[in-house]
Parts: sequence; structure tokens; C-alpha cells
Amino acid sequence: KIGKAKLPQSQIPSVVGSGDLEWRVGQCEAICRDAHALENWGLQDQARKKFETGVQEFLDAIRTFALESHDLEALDARVQACLQCNRCLQHELKRSGLNAAFVQN
Repeated sequence: KIGKAKLPQSQIPSVVGSGDLEWRVGQCEAICRDAHALENWGLQDQARKKFETGVQEFLDAIRTFALESHDLEALDARVQACLQCNRCLQHELKRSGLNAAFVQN
């Protein structure tokens, strides 16, 4: 349902694997797409909360992967590639004023 996308904690992969980053970013993209639909319907408060959830979930995922990664440059390349395929999330990150340097800290 529109406006109901969220990361179900029971479905989040507990082991960091090759496709887990893409899965997590895809889930964040779904949340941002729901937020965009809410925004288009004039539900600004709900949309803003949903956008915030999507961005926060993305940042949490990146931090988790950064802690587990032995190659941050490779992780950065994967994150950038993921964002190229997830335009709604990418747009919201830019709109929020976040950049790669902030994510790495």
C-alpha cells in the first residue's frame, strides 16, 4: 500500500553479503517512492516523515556496511552504483543536503 513501505526488521539480512547492500538500498528507494506519492497527494506531513525514514534507513545501512567493510573505496563505488539505479532516494539525499563525506563520518 502507498505510504506503508518500511524495512521489516525480521527481513533485514543479518549477514553482510554481496547483494545485501543493493537489497537495503532498494528498500530505502521503495520508502522514498511511497513518500513521493504521498507528497503528490498533498499529504506533506506524512511524506516528510516517510522521506526522513527512507534517508535514515539508508544512512544506517551504509554505516553498518562501512563497519563490516575492509575496502571502503569498493563500498563507496557500490553505494554510488546503487544510487544511480535508485533515483528517488538519490534525489531525496540531494534535497536533504547529504553528500558522500557526510555518509562516511
